[in-house]
Amino acid sequence: MKHSDLPITKIEEDKLKFEPFVDRVVSGIKNYSQEECFIISIEGEWGIGKTSFMNLVSSKIKDDVEILRFSPWLISNIEQLISVFFGELIKSIKNISFKTKLKTDIIKDMKTLLSIIVPDQVSIGVTEGNKATWKLSKYFTPKDPHASQTLYEQKEKINSYLRDAKKRIVIVIDDIDRLMDNEVELVFRLVKGIADFDNVIYVLLFDRKIISNSLEKYKAEKGGRYLDKIIQYPLVIPKSHHTTILKLLTDKLDGLLDLPGNANYHFAEKDWHHVYQLLRRYIKNVRDVNKVFDTFSFEYEAISKDVNFVDFFVITLIRLNDHDLYELIKDKPYLFDVNLAYEDFEKYGTSNTSERREVIISKLTALHPKLDEHVKLLKIIFPLFNEYGGNSTVKRHERKSIADPHYFDNYFSMTVSADKLSFNEYNNYFEMLVEDIDTFTQKIQELETGKVEQFFEMFEDNSSSNMTDEIRTQVIKNLISLFPTTFPSARKDRDFRNDESFEDSTWFGYFSWIDLTAEEILKLDNPKEILSILDSKNIEIQHRCHLRNTIEKKYKKNNSNELDDELERYKEKHLKEISAITIETLLEFQFLDELLSCSSQLKVDMSTLADDFEKHLFKDKESFFKILEKFIYKHVSSLKKPKYPYSIQKSALEKLIDIDKVQNYINSLDKSNLNKTEQKLIQYWENED
Repeated sequence: MKHSDLPITKIEEDKLKFEPFVDRVVSGIKNYSQEECFIISIEGEWGIGKTSFMNLVSSKIKDDVEILRFSPWLISNIEQLISVFFGELIKSIKNISFKTKLKTDIIKDMKTLLSIIVPDQVSIGVTEGNKATWKLSKYFTPKDPHASQTLYEQKEKINSYLRDAKKRIVIVIDDIDRLMDNEVELVFRLVKGIADFDNVIYVLLFDRKIISNSLEKYKAEKGGRYLDKIIQYPLVIPKSHHTTILKLLTDKLDGLLDLPGNANYHFAEKDWHHVYQLLRRYIKNVRDVNKVFDTFSFEYEAISKDVNFVDFFVITLIRLNDHDLYELIKDKPYLFDVNLAYEDFEKYGTSNTSERREVIISKLTALHPKLDEHVKLLKIIFPLFNEYGGNSTVKRHERKSIADPHYFDNYFSMTVSADKLSFNEYNNYFEMLVEDIDTFTQKIQELETGKVEQFFEMFEDNSSSNMTDEIRTQVIKNLISLFPTTFPSARKDRDFRNDESFEDSTWFGYFSWIDLTAEEILKLDNPKEILSILDSKNIEIQHRCHLRNTIEKKYKKNNSNELDDELERYKEKHLKEISAITIETLLEFQFLDELLSCSSQLKVDMSTLADDFEKHLFKDKESFFKILEKFIYKHVSSLKKPKYPYSIQKSALEKLIDIDKVQNYINSLDKSNLNKTEQKLIQYWENED
């Protein structure tokens, strides 16, 4: 980890193009030939790079002058200030003087000077309310109490040491604008009235506006005028063009993304373009660049694989510029999602998306009146603020948006919650799926249902672009071999006897699996080679039928006919296979809705089978309920939930029998004599969408 807010020290680090101005100051210092004290100011607002600028100046003059850096803001009182300042000045003079008696003489002469300049007590301030008094005599009383040299004579003696020195002393006083008001006045009194020695150049670094306001509290004139009397050469640091500042930021971000291990980040260039257009408001100087980058880089690296780069950067900007808004987003995420659950519609008085958006934004504005100041940023990451819908949730696990409930928490915790599948976990399972199907089968069965669904969603969104044909073929074969007995979220796990197993979450359903497999097959360079799976008797006919039909629909969207003959051949085979089904083989299927859906697609004549089916269905009560159970289906939870999670698929059942006949049979039953399983099946028969 690197603290990027540290000032630069080398000219090759100069990204803000200071060098021409640095050379001007360097030339002025080197060419100053007079003996009298000279005072330069380097002025600019906080964060503009004053310290970096002075570091570059120092690097170019260090061989020609003695540089003394003095930081008054680290010193707590006037006694310490004067003591430390003159102590450091003595060291500098000793470094550059040829005299041999300096060690004793200069200390004595400095103390004598101070006893003349500074009275026993010094009061700074113009009113009783802000007056501060310090006692100095105990620090600066000369050893010889009878010393009577005049002020001029004593300063001249000090000046003689400095004039005889082989180098000029440059005293750099930085961060003056960090001081308290009374301390600011003291520093300028020190520079101009006490320590204005010959052969000394002062370089004072400060924000003029701040210093002017401070001095006005202690001077009977405008602070700016007072500065003009003291400063002989004021230099205002040129404000870097905003494109230069932003390039400094983007270069740092590019370097972050190039680090090893950051290969799986999601970067949406179009979204970043919108962010970049807004950065000028939030990034104004080098300090802003460093503050944003240091915060972003430290946190992003911990969670980079499980968040969206642009969204994470935007939420960092919001956090640093409006912490109350950041907390509102973190604490009330539901208010930033216009795609509310169906049952929440009534809360907002309307089911119309545009109207709901207006209601929610109005509520947010009441909670945070300054919301409008950042609405352009919010539009980029939250579809709620974009009337055109904003970021799409298509390929949600590739985008990893903050507006996606699955990823929202990642932006605030820097870790993935226990109920979510992290990108590293996903990669581990994907490697098992490709390389070790037995281990994958075991591990996927141990995984919570929600995480199984997430794995397949992430597979669909993330892995396809990285697979070779060889790996993709292996994955397709492994997926088909596992489905549907392995995955608890697949259609075969419909335990209608346990309503509590019904989860209110989007599940990786049967047709999602079919759709995904078909997509992967068509991504192969030569999909014909794998179509033989459509002939495999190890896969139930309804799965092969639906897979073939899905491949055919997707393939025709590409306006291609290369596979037409091959798919037609398998279609005829499936037609013959389903047409040959007898009542005995039909009743061996655990669930019949997909099978009968296939028969409809193929336009199979079911009339002969229907007669046998009716006989078996109404043979007795036990046979009726056993067959009825084969038509159970589970509701997709994104729809408004019915009373129970399951229903009877009447649209499939009516392909074999008149529904009115079934209803009449149910009406004729003595409900009081039904067992719990039979009662539940009757409930599901009555349970409509």
